[in-house]
Amino acid sequence: MRQTLPIHSITLDLDGTLLDTVPDLAAAANAMLSELVLPGRPEQEIRNFVGRGIDHLVLRCLCPGAPLPAAELARAVAIYYRHYALANGRAARPFPGVIRGLDAFRRMNLKMAVVTNKAKAFTDPLLVATGLAPYFEFAVCGDTLAEKKPHPLPLIHACERLGTRPGSNLHIGDSKHDAAAARAAGCPVFCVPYGYNEGGDVRKLDCDAIVATLEEAAVMISVINAAAAAYHKARKLTPHESADDEESLSRGLALAALALIFRLGAQTCAQIFRRNAMWSHHERIRIQPAGRRGL
Repeated sequence: MRQTLPIHSITLDLDGTLLDTVPDLAAAANAMLSELVLPGRPEQEIRNFVGRGIDHLVLRCLCPGAPLPAAELARAVAIYYRHYALANGRAARPFPGVIRGLDAFRRMNLKMAVVTNKAKAFTDPLLVATGLAPYFEFAVCGDTLAEKKPHPLPLIHACERLGTRPGSNLHIGDSKHDAAAARAAGCPVFCVPYGYNEGGDVRKLDCDAIVATLEEAAVMISVINAAAAAYHKARKLTPHESADDEESLSRGLALAALALIFRLGAQTCAQIFRRNAMWSHHERIRIQPAGRRGL
């Protein structure tokens, strides 16, 4: 039997998904370089260093592509942390569509949590400084557990705390680490194209959809949940007719798509569907047999 599961909760990456934190990260990096009497780097260059943690960012700033003695790297990282503690939250801002998307998730009664590789000492103050803290139940940070993304443990842990199964928790991120962690945890995953991903193309990631904004993600979730409700209602009406499963699902998707078109307009919907091929062979939104990963 084919089925579609509703989304009950959402986990979100922080840097590059919710917030553009590069201005703060770059300010700290250049302050570190200045203290070490090294030339500064343009913010756009530092943007491509983001995505694999502070140690990697510091290493790339000091000597891209070259090894560095552990003692020198540790000293530079300590200097960076000192400067970042001062810069954190000063210039970081939510990306366009984030606040509207979070408001929409809240209206849908979806529980939310942050899952980030950023240390807790920086995560909590950053969420407070940018006004995002009230939206989230908690944050799973890079030092909360023994593992961090791309390991699935942070997402599995978040799902347990949210009280949802991984298959009913949507993870939204901007990088290959988000996609890999979600896949390994059994969560569906959406990716945003405006984040960092170390300069890589998110279209090459193994994700279920690419959403232009969190506001668009909220629209797609409403469609998925409407389709799930329609499908399960149809199955309840004809519980013994397994031959009608695909027809029931298709009818549910069609009704949800029509509702979406009335809500957003045909042109906007066409752009969303074209980007993700949502209704063509289920290429991006995966609808799979029970027990397998997907929606």
